[in-house]
Amino acid sequence: MRNPRAQKCRKPIIFRHLEEEEKELLRKEPGALSVAAFRHKKWREIHKYLHNHPFHVNSALERSQQWRRVFDFMRTIVEEDEITDWLLVQIDVANNLERGIRDLRPRKNGPCYDVFMEFIRDRKRKAKVVHRWLQDAQTQGSALTWSVPDQMGLKNT
Repeated sequence: MRNPRAQKCRKPIIFRHLEEEEKELLRKEPGALSVAAFRHKKWREIHKYLHNHPFHVNSALERSQQWRRVFDFMRTIVEEDEITDWLLVQIDVANNLERGIRDLRPRKNGPCYDVFMEFIRDRKRKAKVVHRWLQDAQTQGSALTWSVPDQMGLKNT
C-alpha cells in the first residue's frame, strides 16, 4: 500500500495551497459569492496547470484503459469531485462500448487530453458565469432578476 503522505507530496504545490485556502474560506467566509470566486479561481488554476503540463495517453490502449490512466493521473494532482465523477462516467461509457452495449450518454472521440481539456474549459466557463451572476445579483439586489437578454443589453427592446 502506498504511503498517503508521500502521495500527497507529489501533488503540485498550487493545488495543496488551493485545498488549504478552500478549507480556510469555508471556515471564515462561507458566503455564496466568496465560494463562487474561489471555485472560479480553482478551475482557472486547474486549466492553467493542465495547459502547461499536457499529458499523453497511448492511443493503442482500449478507450476505457486510456480513461483509467487519465483518472489515475488526475487523482495525484487534484481532488475535485466533478473531475472524478466525469472521468468515472467516461470509463463506464467506454467499458459499455467495448462490450457492445450502446450507451446513450454523451461522449466524444479524439485524444483523451483534448476531450478532457474541453471538459475543463467548459467547467471553468461555468464557474466564471456563476461568479459573475452572483456579483451582479449582489449589486442589483436580487439573483432572481438576472437573465441572458439583460446581460446582452436587450432589456426594454
